[in-house]
Amino acid sequence: MLRAKEEELRESQMREGDWMHQVESLQQQVRSAQEEKREAMEERDALRREATELKNTISKLKTEAQHARNQITTLEQVQSTLQSERQSTMTLLETKAAELRDAQVFLDKVDDITDSDIVAKVKRLNAITFQTAAVIADAFQTRFSVQRTSETARQARAQLDAWGFIGRDLIGQLDVLDHRADPVLVQTALQAAIAAYTTWLCNTWDFRRSGQCPFETVYRKIKSDEPQSVAGRWRALSRAGIKAALRDIRREASGCLTELVTAILAASGAEGTSHEEEVRRVSYQAFQEIIALALEFQTVTGENIVSRDLVALGAAFGEVFDPVRMIDEWEDPKATRSGRVPTHPPVLCSTGLGLLREVKITREGEGDRGTFDTVLLLKPTVVLTNMLDELRSPGERRT
Repeated sequence: MLRAKEEELRESQMREGDWMHQVESLQQQVRSAQEEKREAMEERDALRREATELKNTISKLKTEAQHARNQITTLEQVQSTLQSERQSTMTLLETKAAELRDAQVFLDKVDDITDSDIVAKVKRLNAITFQTAAVIADAFQTRFSVQRTSETARQARAQLDAWGFIGRDLIGQLDVLDHRADPVLVQTALQAAIAAYTTWLCNTWDFRRSGQCPFETVYRKIKSDEPQSVAGRWRALSRAGIKAALRDIRREASGCLTELVTAILAASGAEGTSHEEEVRRVSYQAFQEIIALALEFQTVTGENIVSRDLVALGAAFGEVFDPVRMIDEWEDPKATRSGRVPTHPPVLCSTGLGLLREVKITREGEGDRGTFDTVLLLKPTVVLTNMLDELRSPGERRT
């Protein structure tokens, strides 16, 4: 019995030991759980602190971003204001520059083109005119006929008379003299007609051959009443503006020269000159050079030079010959050297352009009207009517 009790006690003690072991295990687990809880709470607190710091950082960054956006907005407004101010400044600058240009056109201008430059251009034009007339006359020499009573010849003479580039005396002799042996009269007529046309081309304002341009009339009035600088600049602006409104000037000028030359050849009895293709073939390039020089003269003297007026000129047919203002192309050098004062017949035609310079000089006390200083820089070359007598009497022709 006692042994049973002891056995029961031992079993009870063993169970108690197991329980105690279980209790210690549970206590250990509780302590571990409490430690984990504590660590978790510490980690939670650390995370909370980090979260708080992140919130603070985000708030700070948001504040900085808002500040940056505000700065960007401010800078954009400043940029817009500066761009507006710049645009206003540029507009004002352009306005003032335009006003300055408008004012400068009426200020005194020192021309960089000399009289000798223009004289050289006119001499070059005269030389090409002479060469062109000679080439055309030689090219058609074998085609001149004695019979000049055709309707084509009559119409050509009437057309030449209507155009007025050469005089009736010269036109009439084209119908009379025989040009087969020596086409010198035809050459002279061609040279005179081309010179007359290019004189007009050098000086014209509107290129339409429709009478005097109203602007030219106005210019004469301005030239009379205003200083040279004002009148010259007005002329330059007006002629440039008129030319800008016109087209095909070179083509029209080439057509006019071709018609003029064709009419002279037809009036002189050249066969087959009722069509203009032959004339174009012989003289097209020369015409282009003549027109280019004449238009260059027209532009330089009309639009580029304001300090003076330069005018191409010739002598009118029938005018009294004046050796002070003209050069006789056929003048006998022996008569000049003899010292005798020759008597001169009237002018038959001009074969070379002259050049006249006119400057308005305003002196103190004269107001704006002033006086005009006129200088003949280059005498026009002329042929006198006695040439016709010499051609009718070949044996008496001067050499």
